[in-house]
Amino acid sequence: MLFSAGRNSESRHEKVSALFEAYQSHQFSPVLGEGLIKHLGWIFQQGAPYPSSDNLEQWYSAWEKATSDTAELGLPLRLLRTGIDFVIGGGEDQTILLHLTSAERKILRQALGLDNE
Repeated sequence: MLFSAGRNSESRHEKVSALFEAYQSHQFSPVLGEGLIKHLGWIFQQGAPYPSSDNLEQWYSAWEKATSDTAELGLPLRLLRTGIDFVIGGGEDQTILLHLTSAERKILRQALGLDNE
């Protein structure tokens, strides 16, 4: 839904906020955070062409804005930010992953399917 062309940034923010609030009200925010990373991994594993960098940046911005008042998704958002940078770079520069701790890097590498290489 969020990768559909033609969605403006405000519309994405509204949809992401509603989704986050629903998960948060049922105390499922960690599941949502895991789903974000898995979804980015799935997109990367599908191969090029990836969503445009503008699309990915707007997606991240919507999640960052919707979750700014909570620390629950701090790790998933850090992983998402680095994962998006990696995908925007074409998935070839693994030094981008060095912005994360080794444990965080392991989680993201697994989600992106890089440990299967």
